Amino acid sequence: EVSFTRQKVAEFLSSHTAYELVPDSGKVIVLDTQLRIKTAFHALYEQGIPAAPLWDSVRRQICGMISASDFIDAINKIRVSRAKSQIFEELDAHTIATWRARKATQAPLKKLVWLSPEENLKNAALICLESNCSLIPIIAMGGKENKDDKSDMRLLHLISLSGILSFLSRHFK
Repeated sequence: EVSFTRQKVAEFLSSHTAYELVPDSGKVIVLDTQLRIKTAFHALYEQGIPAAPLWDSVRRQICGMISASDFIDAINKIRVSRAKSQIFEELDAHTIATWRARKATQAPLKKLVWLSPEENLKNAALICLESNCSLIPIIAMGGKENKDDKSDMRLLHLISLSGILSFLSRHFK
C-alpha cells in the first residue's frame, strides 16, 4: 500500500504546477537592497514573515532572499568588532547591498533559487529539499513574446514544502 500511495502522490504532484499554489489574493513583501539592514529587519518583523526576496533596483531584478538568519549573522559579525551599544548603530549604517557585497568578499553568495509558475509540484518539492531552502520565489519571466526576458521579472508567490503539503492535503483523496 505504501508504494501505491507514493505512486499516486507522485502522479498528483507531477500533474499540478507551482502556479496553482498562487493565491487569488495576497501579498508578497519584497525588500530593496538599498534599504538599511535595521529597517529591513523591522519590516520582516512587523509583517510577521521569516524571509523576503531582495530587489536590486540597479539591475532591475530579484537578486536573492533575506531571512532572519541573515540578521543573526550580521549581528554576530558586528558584535565581534564593536561594543554592544554600537550594534544597532552599525546595522543602521549599512544597506542590504553593502552588507551583501561585504559578505561576497568572504564567500560566494548563494545563488537565487527560484521556480517558474509552470514547474510541476513534484520538481518544486525536490528543489526545496535539494537546495535546503524553506521559501522559494515563484517568478514569471518576460512577457508573452519573450519568456526569457530577465528585465521583466514578476514575483507571484513564495513556495514552501508546507504549502505544497497543504495543497496536497486539500486536493488528494
